[in-house]
Amino acid sequence: MKIGSVLLILILASVSCSYEKELFVTSPDGKVKLTLIPEYESGDVLLPAITVDVHGRQIISPSSIKISADENVIEGNELKVIDIERESVTNNWINSFGERKEIPDNYNQLRVFMENKDLKINLVCRAYNEGVAFCYEFPRQNERDSVTITKETIILSFPADHFAWSAARAQAQYSRVPLSQIEKGCERPLVIEIDTNLIIALAEAKLVDYARMKFNPDTTRNYNVITYLEGPVHKALPFQSPWRVIMVGKNPGDLLEKNYLLLNLNDPCKIDDVSRINPERYFVK
Repeated sequence: MKIGSVLLILILASVSCSYEKELFVTSPDGKVKLTLIPEYESGDVLLPAITVDVHGRQIISPSSIKISADENVIEGNELKVIDIERESVTNNWINSFGERKEIPDNYNQLRVFMENKDLKINLVCRAYNEGVAFCYEFPRQNERDSVTITKETIILSFPADHFAWSAARAQAQYSRVPLSQIEKGCERPLVIEIDTNLIIALAEAKLVDYARMKFNPDTTRNYNVITYLEGPVHKALPFQSPWRVIMVGKNPGDLLEKNYLLLNLNDPCKIDDVSRINPERYFVK
């Protein structure tokens, strides 16, 4: 049975008073922080929001997450936080391919459980020294065994019109332009220069049997980047969305050295014997 048509707006405004007004998770080194703001007011409208801070500086302003599924509308403020779960992981694993053999996988995680009379959904947030990531989960639910995601919109808000490296399609030439001038359908990763000592990349990980995420500029507010899915997604329950990732580095080279963050967020390799695999490199002019 399909989930009844739903427009999910992840508004945490109805958080029980037993939970914090702001829920956050911080990287193991304490330098990167992802915050969920249940009651963010924009004009007369209450919106859900995430923010990202690096070294105590907010680099992503309150940014909303909206998920549309099927057709009916369930008002976001009907979703109540019923529980939260925190976890810390310290791990290393061996990578058989690539420049780095031993991969650090250290993070703190916050899982927020929400529900109303018809629906359960979890928001999972992680903070690494290398950046932050979040995804959502549809757990098993009574009398429902699948869901069709028709739209996922994340409005990422920046405090300034930073320069970004934009390309409209895979393997296209990248152009350095202000955020307000990125191309429609911009590819990931989208690298954004916050300042001379801080650069970030918007990316995704664990993209399996799911529409890919791309970016549009915001014509109503120049400093926003709006994500969208290239098509609808039908999934059996339970399932977890791909990770939405914000990598953090001091410069482009530092970002490149930390690209194992995407590997950490992907599922482990299912091939037991990888000795027969010989990876190679190629360059495109």
